[in-house]
Amino acid sequence: MSVPAQRPQIRFYSPYFGCDPELFFTKEGGVIGAEKVIPETGLAYKTIVLDGVQVELNPNPNYCRALLANAISASFRTLRTHLAGMKDISVSFRSVIELDKKELDSLSEKSKALGCAPSMNVYDSKASVRVDGATYLKRSAGGHIHLGTTTLQPYAKELVQLLDVLVGNTCVLIDRDPEAPERRKVYGRAGEHRIPLHGVEYRTLSNFWLRAPELMSFVMGMSRLACSVLYTEKRRDEWKWPATSELLALIDLKAIEDAINRNDLELAKANFNIVKSFLNEHASFPYYSLGKEGLPLFDFFTQMLQEKGLEYWFPKDPMTAWCATDDHHGHGWESFLANSVALKAKELKRRQQDETDETDETTLRLYNK
Repeated sequence: MSVPAQRPQIRFYSPYFGCDPELFFTKEGGVIGAEKVIPETGLAYKTIVLDGVQVELNPNPNYCRALLANAISASFRTLRTHLAGMKDISVSFRSVIELDKKELDSLSEKSKALGCAPSMNVYDSKASVRVDGATYLKRSAGGHIHLGTTTLQPYAKELVQLLDVLVGNTCVLIDRDPEAPERRKVYGRAGEHRIPLHGVEYRTLSNFWLRAPELMSFVMGMSRLACSVLYTEKRRDEWKWPATSELLALIDLKAIEDAINRNDLELAKANFNIVKSFLNEHASFPYYSLGKEGLPLFDFFTQMLQEKGLEYWFPKDPMTAWCATDDHHGHGWESFLANSVALKAKELKRRQQDETDETDETTLRLYNK
């Protein structure tokens, strides 16, 4: 009997994980400029800094997602302590806000400005910010991902395309903010990136993943998966396999771009179904956030999220969730999927079975009458 040939598997490769997510401050229900809350010199050795109207977190990067989460938690505890002495000021985790014109006019010219350096776009070399920060009232909070990898930096275009396929499109299934298309008219379009000295900065995601540490773990794990796919093709030894070329040949990148830029759920689902078939064959390791073992649970996770919202899975206030622990080891995405999501899936299946049994008994009683 012939044995089926084993499909090649994605080789593990991990970059340094970094990020610079943004937040807003509110007072009496309205957004206020971060310059009114945070000193110009920043807080905690500039791990919390001003960035226009927003405040930006700059946690220390790390190869380990749990240690990165610990650094983010430390930033939130610093922020909580700083705000304790300020009356009626709160942190807002919204991705898109609209400033009152009077508030915008009261800010410094530096805070009114949009963006600190131009981004690049793999699909549009002429992409640029086309609004005037001095008059445009809307602001968005990014959740940019920094990948420390000089090994893969020469292949930045391919890496950004893989990040769109595996991270940006997949996050459309999770980040269902109706303001997302508005945000992407200015920032965060598919293919948006920068090339810093340390590697690649992926600038497509909003700050939605700050809603819970598990979501941060997910987006970093999926970013590592993108790096691993590229590394599998580019590594120079006899085992290399053209994983990047094979995946991108399956995918319509225009459909990926449209799904991200329009936050189009149905198109993103169709794209993700192609990704799933690839992962089912080639991603057996547990370190990728979505190896084949976790795909059914992820489908359940996104189904319930789309029906009931992010609060169904993450009911805690984000600030409370981040400050609750100073050690996130054992509390990342894979643990969440294998425990919390799996438990809810079993509960729902059992409840549905009980309802079916009850219906069958009712039908039988009526028949026997």
